[in-house]
Amino acid sequence: MTNRFLKQYLRGHDLSISFGTFGFGTLYGCPVTVFDDGRICIQTGIDNGLFVVQSALALHSGEIDGQAVKEVTADGTAVVIHVGGSLRGEKKVANYVAQVCDAILPGLADQVQPVPCPVCGLPADDDCIARLSGSCVVYLHEGCLEKQTLENYEAAMADSNVFGGIVGAVGGMLLGALVWGFVMNLGIFAAPFALLTAILTVQGYDKLKGRPGALRTVVVVACVVLSVFLGTAGCYAWQLHEIWVESYKDLIAEKVFFTGAIPDLFRDSEFKIMMVKDVGLGLLFAALGSARFIVRARRDIDKVKADR
Repeated sequence: MTNRFLKQYLRGHDLSISFGTFGFGTLYGCPVTVFDDGRICIQTGIDNGLFVVQSALALHSGEIDGQAVKEVTADGTAVVIHVGGSLRGEKKVANYVAQVCDAILPGLADQVQPVPCPVCGLPADDDCIARLSGSCVVYLHEGCLEKQTLENYEAAMADSNVFGGIVGAVGGMLLGALVWGFVMNLGIFAAPFALLTAILTVQGYDKLKGRPGALRTVVVVACVVLSVFLGTAGCYAWQLHEIWVESYKDLIAEKVFFTGAIPDLFRDSEFKIMMVKDVGLGLLFAALGSARFIVRARRDIDKVKADR
């Protein structure tokens, strides 16, 4: 969660903060999920939850800024209050969320019903595992989570497209390499942009429904490594081209210039040190960018396979 004001409010009420963009837990006796953009999801557990929440907002309208609530929608028995209005900014979003929650949630605590595990339908307990599903965090028993993960994995395998995933990863790789090389050529410290390269590669693979599992890991790692090398080589090639244009264009053909310049560069110890540094830092940041996606996917799949 990036909204520090909202994070402070939620932590003050003992809610858990996700590494993503939301916080969740029980607030004033109501199970809620609160997002950085101001969405408040209330798990009412009742069919007429939307009417109940809308009635509570109307009843407490004098305690809530008129621009605080933009829209109220239903997602099953969950109700999502979209906070925003015409005013923007992290602090104002946090203030709006606090106004809405402090005003209506205490009165809703006696009306909401416990939400069962969405897989087995049995009551959730303290050992359940929280997972974001749609607009809200739901709580699943460990066995139910494993079952759901397996079903999702098998569905992804059935719907996967090996060629499409590779094409997506290569597309992300090339785009990332272009950005990486361009930033390097500007003389900016480019290593952090390798994070973007890794994210683009992973998202490209997943967007085109690449096959999950070991193949995903191999393709992503290979493309990320190639992207760093391609971006670095592209930057050096462009710099050599600029040198040729400025000093040697009228004296020698560009192909001949490159044929002689490249071996000379690799004999230069300072250039080799610089190259190793550029590539090494790029690979480090690229690894940081892709590891989170790969490790999480592998952990879920390996756990399911081990329990089968």
